[in-house]
This record gives sequence, structure tokens and C-alpha cells, in this order.
Amino acid sequence: MRFLKLLLISIFALTVSLLLILLTFGSSQPYSSEKLRGFALRLNEAAAIQIPHHFLMDEAIRQQHLTLLKKVETGAELTAENSARYRAIFQSNLAQSQSFLGRFDQELTILEDWQMSADNNVGQAGITGKHDHHDRSARLNFADVERSLSIIDKSTGGFGYVQRIRAINLAYKSLADVISHLGVAPHTVSVAYELPAVALRDPTLGSLFETVLRNYKNAQFETVNSTAYWRYVDRAVNDYARLVEQVQKRVHAKSTWWERRIAGRFLSLQTLAPMIEEDIPLRR
Repeated sequence: MRFLKLLLISIFALTVSLLLILLTFGSSQPYSSEKLRGFALRLNEAAAIQIPHHFLMDEAIRQQHLTLLKKVETGAELTAENSARYRAIFQSNLAQSQSFLGRFDQELTILEDWQMSADNNVGQAGITGKHDHHDRSARLNFADVERSLSIIDKSTGGFGYVQRIRAINLAYKSLADVISHLGVAPHTVSVAYELPAVALRDPTLGSLFETVLRNYKNAQFETVNSTAYWRYVDRAVNDYARLVEQVQKRVHAKSTWWERRIAGRFLSLQTLAPMIEEDIPLRR
């Protein structure tokens, strides 16, 4: 009983200390449009290159295809043939990491042999085998954002503070997960964009999210690192930054400074977001 009492006291003291640290040293201020676009650029490169090429890929596989991978990493435009070969390698690499990645994102959606009668982006049909269906995973992440904003709008009273803090935290975590799924998408084997099966709760934010998704899907059908590829990726990254900015505005309009400090800002440690270095290599 004495040990249990000491344990409970320790947990309580640690929780209070953590809250005091967040309230004292945290920030509740919104990020600027420029700052958010910088985040989006680096998140895109992390999802497209750094994590799959370096963190997830087995070294033997990397060495086997090193010349092709180096071309992509340095921004060289691939031919149609090499783009198809690269996307097949990339798809296989992700397939081997599904269980690992699923531990960090509950919305990761594994489908098998999807749309096998539809043309894909490597000159074949459908998406063969079990794969993370990025379109659906990202839409589930965005649905979490919508639900979180609804909670922030409606929650009141004493328990409402707790609900808003949790909702703010989930909204920002889910936004980071959105680009984790979509930033990787242009390098995978896939089929064309399809309209969502269910209506989005928020038409304004929903339309912006679908624009991000559509542009990433369009990039999938262009040769890797080509002018057309970058045109679509740039549009997607810019609109993603705008999406985060709009969510940020909604959060600030309906929450207090101390709720935001406890919940954390976009990409803060509280949201368990990936740590993206300021000097992450960019292909351009």
C-alpha cells in the first residue's frame, strides 16, 4: 500500500510539473503562412525521400538500386521506364514496413488487389497485393481533423476544457499524418483520383483537403522529378500549408492560450509529430 501511495504521488507530481512546464515555456501563438509552408516543404521531403529511402529501406535493397535512388534523391528527372521501375521498388519497400508504420498511425488502411480493372501509373492495372491505400488513410486522418474541430466548437463547461485540449492535440497530429500519407504517394504504384464516397463535414476545409489529395494523385502519373511532377507537388504542398493555417485559425478562435499550450502547436512534441530537421536535404 505504501509503494502504491508513493507511486500515485509521484505520478501526480510528474503530471503537475509537466503541465507547469508547458504553461510556462510553451507557445500559444499561431505560425505564419511562411513558416507553415516551410514545414510543409520539409514534411513532403521527409515523407517522399528521407523516411522511405533511409529509415525504412533495408541496406541491401538500397545498395541494389543505389544508382536509381540517388537520381531521385538529387532531383534528376527519371524516364517513364525508370519512373515505373522506381515506383515498383518503392511500393515493395513500403509493403515490408506496413506493420511498423501502423503502430504510429491507427488510420493506416491496408487494402489488397485494389481496382484491378483500372489503369495504374506504371503501365499495368490496379494496385497488386496488400498496400497502404494512401487516399483512404489520408481521408480518415482528415475526418479526425473534422471531428476534432467539431468538438472544439461545441464543448463547454469544466470537462469541456479537457475535451478541447485533446481535440486540439488530435487535430494537429492528424494533419501531420495527412502529409505523411500523401507526401509518399507520388512515388507509389496507384490508380487515378476518385471522389470521396461520403460527404465531408466541413465543405470549405474538405474542398481544400481534396485539392491537396487530387494534386498528389496527379503527380503519381507524371515521371518522377519532371516539371509536371513538381507543378502538382508544389500545388499540393502550398494547399496543405493553407489547410493547416485554416485549422490553426479555427483552433485559436475557440480555445484559450493555456489550452493551446498544453495541447501543443502543429508539429509540437505533444502531438507525437515527426522531428523534421531545418536543414533536411531538398531535391531542389
